[in-house]
Amino acid sequence: MTRSPITTIILGCILSFIVFHGMNRYSDYCFLTTKSKQIERQRRMLIQQKHELDSKKMILKRAHSVLELAQNKGLVKDQWETFGVHIQERLSSDQLTNILNQCANSKSYYFKPIALHMKNMKHLNEKNQKTQKTEMQSKSVSNSPLSIIVNINGAFIAKNQSFTQ
Repeated sequence: MTRSPITTIILGCILSFIVFHGMNRYSDYCFLTTKSKQIERQRRMLIQQKHELDSKKMILKRAHSVLELAQNKGLVKDQWETFGVHIQERLSSDQLTNILNQCANSKSYYFKPIALHMKNMKHLNEKNQKTQKTEMQSKSVSNSPLSIIVNINGAFIAKNQSFTQ
């Protein structure tokens, strides 16, 4: 049985056609698989962004409720004045107690501390004590026992008088 050359040519064309379309379908499959993975990543990213947006909305909602409560209580920014405080002195323990008692809060003002540094003069080394004794004698301050070096930074925040009435 001999085959005719026409049958061989037809079978060759059919095989070429099948291989060509098979490769096109495989190429389409690879492209669609890649696209599907990309879309899945975008979907996960959008879900994550939605969760972040929801949590940020919740935080904003809480912040607005706090601001509303503050306004109802009279804590409006324009109704308050700020007065800076910077004390850097050598004080006795009574003077220090008096200053710290003044830093208490009340309904019409409060103290916002930034820094408080205290150094007890009794714990300085001997060389510094001798130097300070001569300085204190030369300044005639020796009649009050100054035993603490104090550095206070902060601000008093007080309600404006026009808004308190």
